[in-house]
Amino acid sequence: SAASSSSYKVVIVGAGLAGLSCASKLLDSLDPSDVVIVEALDRAGGRTLTSCLPDDEPVDVGACWVCPRQKNVHRLLREHGLDVIEQQTSGIRVGVRSAGGLSGWLSRAFGRETTTTTTTLFTTLRGLPAWDLIQYALLTRRVNRMARAIPIGRPWDAKGAERLDSSSVMAWLKEEGAPNNSTARGLMAATVQSVFCADASQISMLLFLTVVAEEGGVEVLLEEAQTQRVAQGNGTLSRRLAASLVERGVEIRLGAEVVECSHSATDGATVATRDGARFRARRVVLAVPPPALAGLSLEPKLAGPLGTEVAAQRMGKVIKVVVEFAARWWKGAHCAMADPEVLTTTLAFDVSPLQGPPRHVLAIFFFGAKAVHWSWTKTPEERREEAVRCARLMFGEAADQAPCEVVASVEGDWPAVPFIRGGYMSYPVLSSITQTKSYSSSVPQSCLHFASTENASAWRGYMDGAIQSGERAAAEVAEALQTTT
Repeated sequence: SAASSSSYKVVIVGAGLAGLSCASKLLDSLDPSDVVIVEALDRAGGRTLTSCLPDDEPVDVGACWVCPRQKNVHRLLREHGLDVIEQQTSGIRVGVRSAGGLSGWLSRAFGRETTTTTTTLFTTLRGLPAWDLIQYALLTRRVNRMARAIPIGRPWDAKGAERLDSSSVMAWLKEEGAPNNSTARGLMAATVQSVFCADASQISMLLFLTVVAEEGGVEVLLEEAQTQRVAQGNGTLSRRLAASLVERGVEIRLGAEVVECSHSATDGATVATRDGARFRARRVVLAVPPPALAGLSLEPKLAGPLGTEVAAQRMGKVIKVVVEFAARWWKGAHCAMADPEVLTTTLAFDVSPLQGPPRHVLAIFFFGAKAVHWSWTKTPEERREEAVRCARLMFGEAADQAPCEVVASVEGDWPAVPFIRGGYMSYPVLSSITQTKSYSSSVPQSCLHFASTENASAWRGYMDGAIQSGERAAAEVAEALQTTT
């Protein structure tokens, strides 16, 4: 309540998957009354959010996909009774629309766990015109080869790191990677957008190579990470996890914006909310995206490379428009990508339900600067119309002249969501990795610990990474409390 003061062993700021997972893990060693979660939004779940189409059909307007190698999220899905379904991927065809028009199709059958490590690029790209096929295959192989030279965990030690960090992916593509092939360049730029929710002109080449190295190749970013969905929606996982914590006795304060956190290595911390509530704690877990730390008024401020790194983080921007149609006009295609310089939207996925009566649903994405523009200046109806227009162009010949009747739509306008202002994750600005010699740091400071998908050790930017970061922070807290007891 307002102007109240309470004491706990641990205060967790943020009720996204990282904060909820942290609290759940802490209950292995603490009583529920020792832990409180403080969340600025009026709901738990953070960047996961499940909405509904007519007849209560769940659709994710936030984080959507999982894959077999993401063991953390699969464990929680099993624990909370949620069903994993295969993404519509059999015989996938991806339309690549560039400045020269629809230049070809990428044909692919997904679904096997080892798909991306055993398949050559030439079978992955079957169907593109020969010249584009060769150019994109060479470009992807070059990126993968460069990524293998990046020391995971210490990208600033890579040969030529400063030059790579000061160059954006787009600059590199135009100058070195694909100066003479707009299709290859456009597809790689679209891949960058789909990973970072930022334009390729904003992402350093060193950062892109680091992520490619961590995940095991460009193909993984394009394919493997989008092979499964959760039937009930990922927001349902967050809701059930939050409900289970409340049932066990953990307090979750919603609508409680943290505005100040004073902290000391020896005396613990005091967390204050805008409505005047104060929480005393021995340890604090800041389970929020790095850019959100700037609004917490930490006293003292974050020191060393972490403080500099946080100041250099920017939140990705994405709008996800989910549209149900009367008929499946995109025929045998399941996914389409577009050159970001040609169309407003860059990516469209078939997310039709696999159970029940046939329904025909696309998720269509605005990224980066275009997401900001369409969030701030357009209405939901205008965004839907533009999303449908672009999807028709992206799927190209697959759409033919088939009628395109919209039944319903919902959207996740993430730049407009308070306290998050974007997604899926934040990213460092150009040159900051080599200047700070720090990337996604999670080293505790004072009595503060950090958890978010951005500082996960694997699957950064995904739900699995958020869960891993929360459980890692919980282990740090448990050890710290044990040594100071």
